[in-house]
Amino acid sequence: MTVQKHSAEWYAVVTQWLFKLIDMLETYRASLAGNSEFLTSTLENVWQVPPLDSDVDGTARADDGLWGEVFLTGFETLTLTGKKQFWSDVDDEEQTELPNDLFMYLGACKVQRQRSFVDSTGRPGTTLQDVQVGDQVVIFPGAHVPFVIRLVTQKGGDFVHHMVGQLTFTV
Repeated sequence: MTVQKHSAEWYAVVTQWLFKLIDMLETYRASLAGNSEFLTSTLENVWQVPPLDSDVDGTARADDGLWGEVFLTGFETLTLTGKKQFWSDVDDEEQTELPNDLFMYLGACKVQRQRSFVDSTGRPGTTLQDVQVGDQVVIFPGAHVPFVIRLVTQKGGDFVHHMVGQLTFTV
């Protein structure tokens, strides 16, 4: 489903996506024996995941300079509401009353057609919605990102790998 950015529906999509990721990280942390400093740090920096760790125009990292402060404040405003359905009550006209940092953070998020995940070490990331359990992660020589491939059977019983898409680890 594709929704228009800066609409009440967009804010609801981003909020739901973000809280689902936080829930996955909390579940992973709860499954560990003892407290993990890495996971605590990851949860503190989870605000970087929805904008895919980049600033508004994608030329710098999300935590660099002014954008880092704006995005972090926007994320904190979003999560401090404590209401996962908060945006369902906001109509498009009320958007002008949103705090600017929240407006900028939500506008920078790139969650459409993206599935959040937590890998076996607790790192959050994003990938395409088509990724399934059993797919394999590979790094091709010279590539800057890991990719997901899927083993499939062709007619005649031959096995081939299909490219599913790339992964993005952001924290």
